Amino acid sequence: SSSWSSLRHLSSLKAKIMLLSATADPHLMEYIACYLDLGEYKVIGSSAEYPKPNVTINVEKYSDGNVIGAVVQRAKDLLARKQHKFKIHIVTMSKDDAKEISDKLNNEGVSSMWLTSHQIQSEKEEIMKNWEERDEIAIVTTFTDGIDNALTEDVIIVRARYSVTSLMQ
Repeated sequence: SSSWSSLRHLSSLKAKIMLLSATADPHLMEYIACYLDLGEYKVIGSSAEYPKPNVTINVEKYSDGNVIGAVVQRAKDLLARKQHKFKIHIVTMSKDDAKEISDKLNNEGVSSMWLTSHQIQSEKEEIMKNWEERDEIAIVTTFTDGIDNALTEDVIIVRARYSVTSLMQ
């Protein structure tokens, strides 16, 4: 069955279930609890305690040969325009693109590092820690989840298609 209809059977397992959402409103939580047949449930926290992100999604199309140059130019424009400390997360689909974009950013004066799923876990953790603590403006990765940095204001996604939900993540 589909994943949603499979979820309806979870309550029959008599297991404790935790659903996490920082932005769901009480009505949505009520509907989900009813759909999943959770019976009594407890809400911890509320969306009022979590500032909803102020997000704009812009979609721009470039020819394959111009896309990396456009990404580098966008990062340079952001660096020139903003007068405060910020970070950029650039997501691409290949290790080669991640390394190439990072190298070109560095060559153009936008400090950058790259991180891909090909690196071992200890390297990934070290790079994420360094990006959090150091002055590099951009990180170029091959994945979207788990890259958290409070200074990140811009996310650029290269050669990929995501749902709006994935983009928000």
